[in-house]
Amino acid sequence: MNKRFMSMLLALCLVLGLFPTVATAAGGKLVAVPSKTSFVMNGKPVSIKQAYNINDTNYLQLRAIAELLNGTAAQFNVSWDGKYAVIETGKPYNSTATPSALKTTENVRKSTTSFKLDGTVITFENVYLIDGDTNYLQLREFASKLNGTASQFNVYWDSKAKQAVIVPGEEYTGEAPKNTAPTGKAAITDGWYNLYGMNNYVHITSNGSAILMKDTPTPVYYVKHIEDNKYTIQNTDGKYLGVSGKAEIGKQVKLVNTQYLWTLCLEKDNDTFSLRPADNLKMLFNAAGQTTIDGSLICLWTYENEDAPNYAEFRFIPVKENVPVAPPDPTVTTEPEEPTKPTQPTEPTEPSEPTIPYKVYTTSDPSVKKLGKGYQIFDAAGNKVTRVSDGYELVITQNIETIDDYTFYNNYAGKFSVEGNNPNFTTEDGVLFNKDKTILIAYPGSKKDNKYKVPDSVVTIATGAFAYNGHLKEIEFGSNLKVIGVDAFRGCHFSELVIPESVTTIYGCAFNDIKELKKIALPSGIKVIVGDILSGSNKDVVVYGEYGAMAEWIANTYGYNFVGTATLGFTNIKIGQTESQAGIGGNIFGYFRTTSGEWKFYGSYERFLAVYYENNKAKYLYTNDLTIYTRGGIVYTDSNDNNRQFAASAGYLPDFDDTTTERLILEFTNAFRGLHGLPALRWNDRLAAAARSHSVDMEKRKFFDHINPEGEGPADRIAAAGYDWMACAENIYMSSVGNNASGAVNSWVNSYGHRMNLLTTSCDELGVGSSGGYATQNFGKQKSKN
Repeated sequence: MNKRFMSMLLALCLVLGLFPTVATAAGGKLVAVPSKTSFVMNGKPVSIKQAYNINDTNYLQLRAIAELLNGTAAQFNVSWDGKYAVIETGKPYNSTATPSALKTTENVRKSTTSFKLDGTVITFENVYLIDGDTNYLQLREFASKLNGTASQFNVYWDSKAKQAVIVPGEEYTGEAPKNTAPTGKAAITDGWYNLYGMNNYVHITSNGSAILMKDTPTPVYYVKHIEDNKYTIQNTDGKYLGVSGKAEIGKQVKLVNTQYLWTLCLEKDNDTFSLRPADNLKMLFNAAGQTTIDGSLICLWTYENEDAPNYAEFRFIPVKENVPVAPPDPTVTTEPEEPTKPTQPTEPTEPSEPTIPYKVYTTSDPSVKKLGKGYQIFDAAGNKVTRVSDGYELVITQNIETIDDYTFYNNYAGKFSVEGNNPNFTTEDGVLFNKDKTILIAYPGSKKDNKYKVPDSVVTIATGAFAYNGHLKEIEFGSNLKVIGVDAFRGCHFSELVIPESVTTIYGCAFNDIKELKKIALPSGIKVIVGDILSGSNKDVVVYGEYGAMAEWIANTYGYNFVGTATLGFTNIKIGQTESQAGIGGNIFGYFRTTSGEWKFYGSYERFLAVYYENNKAKYLYTNDLTIYTRGGIVYTDSNDNNRQFAASAGYLPDFDDTTTERLILEFTNAFRGLHGLPALRWNDRLAAAARSHSVDMEKRKFFDHINPEGEGPADRIAAAGYDWMACAENIYMSSVGNNASGAVNSWVNSYGHRMNLLTTSCDELGVGSSGGYATQNFGKQKSKN
């Protein structure tokens, strides 16, 4: 379950547009689709209805841009003088955008409209008339033309929030403000601001607690630079936004009377800041996931990565009207000069602070059999200990027979151990279990491992066993796990969870407050789920499971996204199983051998499972049936078809030889066609020869294009290979991680021109060529021999 693979794949894979050889399905025509891009301006979402997307670039109606920026520092007027579209910067817009019912259309024409900007004739490289006679301009090009005028604005892509950000009045760079290093100069000037995050404003309750509310942009806060990237944030009464005492996980942010310092870090690729206590940069100011009648509480949470998650990013929006007077600086009390002391006997020296032990013990009093919340701890000499450092070792003494629920909830231990003659408990790798290891009682809260594998012996994960662990990012469950207890994983930091088929019961709040959680796969065999097991976690989490099972119920009941599937009709094979162990020996429709193993294809192209076996054991899976995903892996999404899903079992896919990769691309392409009711493409050796020669050429001469350095295109290569084509087309792909069949097909699936080639009805044959991470698909239909 390697969540990092997808981002690496997208970063390292380059895909070019369709080569329009003839009028095939893609036809060489531009296609405009209604834009689904989210736009943000001055920190707030804005609605733009007159926007199209052409080849992954946004084109906006000129009048819609004027309407959007009206009343801002970038406002401009646009009018028609009979010859020119006249753009006047710095003036309010006095009309409205042209209404249009957007739809996917091939009615896209280059505009011949002439433009004037402040009296000077200008031209645009990218302006189209779409579905009529209305001008649509590329937003970035328009921003560049207005640079240096009274209406300049910046626009850039916030890759983390997946939205376009428009900043009126700023110079156009096409990029987010640069990140400010912790030791850099102040990034925010002293003044009054609204504090805005997660589409809410930071408010203060009657008892002084900080909350998020969808309300007017009040109250206001005075932000003052102290040193480096340290700031104070005060309200109009002069109180400080902060916490009382030590910065700790879960501590609520509120107004305090003494000066509190925050370290502000400008986030990457956007104009937001994360707020971290100056004395603990591993903590973040963020929504707690707990809601009161007033709003969502704000608290401190552990997050050690430099780049903060979305829910911990905030914008400081300058207040320009009704600005209050700056609150007074905190009163500094001057210490009076110490009077000269009369000669007196020397006072005894204060005893030094006792050493904080690393290893502590539960009580060894033989009359104490049960351990519960508030238990006392002792050092090796039997002295009572009142303070320990994070990461301490806790020894369960021989007299302890039972441990209550929540005894070790939100603990700071680095390791549990058990005295050798205790007959009731044991540990493994610092984790506490009952003696036969069927119950996992507690996981050390300060254990710094990022991954953990629950032993196969474990049947029950106890109440609060992993709660608020700040280090774990991945967990693999054992094959015999049946019960997950209350609050078992509350407040952890997983992005994906795959619950095994063996689990039958999940108790309340088991996965609450996991802010990073994006996906959770729930098995079909669950019989009991108590309440909302995901409350306070990422609201956009996707629940995977079978239709009609508990997964669908939990998603529908509590409003989560659901991806459902029906089973293929054969067992979910596990990595490492043989075909007979998985019970999928029948229903094979495809087979071929490789140099080290064999591929088998089960089901049909409409619903298939591809398994790669080495030494008769499954090593890799690829499927379009998401029930297989409950075994872990990565999911590819077809964003153009209701987010249809494909799943692969491995994060880093095997780097198969070229011949194997070519065959897999053929099979995966036909599987994609089968999902859309289209016939399989036949393999053609001449098309494959043309494709293979181009991939080899691109690898050898280090270029990536449909046209080679001699100017030869796909049609030339296909004809030279002896294929007398009536229609032909080409897709190409390059990956820096080696041959990657599923990655190639997924990239083509999510690119409009390539997708049209995959789903072509003009071609009926296919050849694929692979070489060292480069892949070429040549589609063709031969001329009739009659």
